[in-house]
Amino acid sequence: MSPQLFCLDGNERVIGPAGEPQGSPCSTVRSNDMIALVRLGKWLEARAKRSTAQAIRALMDLRPARARVERDGHEIKVPAEAVGTGEYVVVRPGERVPVHGEVVAGEGSVGERLLTGESLPVVRVPGDRVVGGSINGEGLLRVRATAVGEATALARIVHFVEEAQASKAPVQRLVDRVSSVFVPTSAWDS
Repeated sequence: MSPQLFCLDGNERVIGPAGEPQGSPCSTVRSNDMIALVRLGKWLEARAKRSTAQAIRALMDLRPARARVERDGHEIKVPAEAVGTGEYVVVRPGERVPVHGEVVAGEGSVGERLLTGESLPVVRVPGDRVVGGSINGEGLLRVRATAVGEATALARIVHFVEEAQASKAPVQRLVDRVSSVFVPTSAWDS
């Protein structure tokens, strides 16, 4: 069988003895080139998914596993997921804030760059809000939890990134449908 070129106008052309397409001139794509481009696209997609998965893991690592909660007049450590809305959390210097909340006592400089991009820590005093996952740089804070678990901004960001990774853009679905028909056909013809 003679080698064939697939034109961008959707027609096929047979390659003549001098190496030029026979028939009307057209922009051409060889079937092997098409297969290579599709495979390159699939590889790039897989690489992007791997890097997104790493980013999700890094975001999840920002959440502290444990929190110091005031219960019955005592400070105890509990899993961060066990903190309820309205409970009081103690955040020491150098610790991550386990929940979204309002500072009710103490003063500290809190690094919130993970959500705001602000490179400098922000001073938080009673009445100010703090974001779960941010780092208390200095000063002891007593925080009343206003959002915990899946209600935090960090959890919502992780959810949106996972949702975006799982879905495909409409144009990507179209390309997948076209390539599922075209690539096996062009591979058979070559």
